[in-house]
Amino acid sequence: MNIVELHKRIDYHLDRARSPRYSKDRKDAAINIATDIFVRDRYDNVKRKTGYGFQTVQKLRDDLGSLVKSSLLVPANNIITRPDNYRHEVMVRVKINGKWDGSSPTSYDAFNTNQKNRFHKAEIGYVQHLELGGSNVEFYFGSYGNFQEVEYFYLSNPIQVSFGTTAITSGSLVVGNTYYVESGSITHNAIVVNAGSTFVAVGTTYTGTGVVYLIVNSELPAHTHEELAKMAASDLAGTTSDRNRKIIQEADVQKA
Repeated sequence: MNIVELHKRIDYHLDRARSPRYSKDRKDAAINIATDIFVRDRYDNVKRKTGYGFQTVQKLRDDLGSLVKSSLLVPANNIITRPDNYRHEVMVRVKINGKWDGSSPTSYDAFNTNQKNRFHKAEIGYVQHLELGGSNVEFYFGSYGNFQEVEYFYLSNPIQVSFGTTAITSGSLVVGNTYYVESGSITHNAIVVNAGSTFVAVGTTYTGTGVVYLIVNSELPAHTHEELAKMAASDLAGTTSDRNRKIIQEADVQKA
């Protein structure tokens, strides 16, 4: 679903005829809250390492795979700065002396202990990295080697969805952004876009009298959108405490 369809699903679950009409901004905020809870719930469950089967791991990949990003980073003094939208580390590869190898995360205590053990000491072939605080990560691989590049795989923070409230005039489109024609019709790049349709801008102008709004859609895959709509409707209806209680109960069951 795009953000417009998500808003409609929220209205459906709220039974809007008997509920107050919520603004676009309020619905956007509810969807963004639901998205954050959804991501945290999925990822934190697996971090507990309780022996999940293939189906559970595959579902995690299906649900959050679109949020896994990678960046090629050049280290400075064996230190990199993580991307701004970083949320959780997934995997790290390093290029030393022209050869790619993996790097294992470590802690201060473990690193100090390992340095005293020749079988676990950081060296080429057994690279380790340590979070320094903030967004910096330092790598250890012994006293020699040309440290060239880092391929950093991470779970990103999902982008904030939004359904614009200010109509966009011709000449104000931004290439690559997605827009929704709420009423009337417009022509953009020789293509007619009717009311209720979306288009991705390839130029800054359009012709016609249609009313156009900027939209930002969810990064999560389509099969998760109905759950997001239900969670957002629950938040808007004032049943957040019920949902939070359910999350806490599920966590307690998994710990048992």
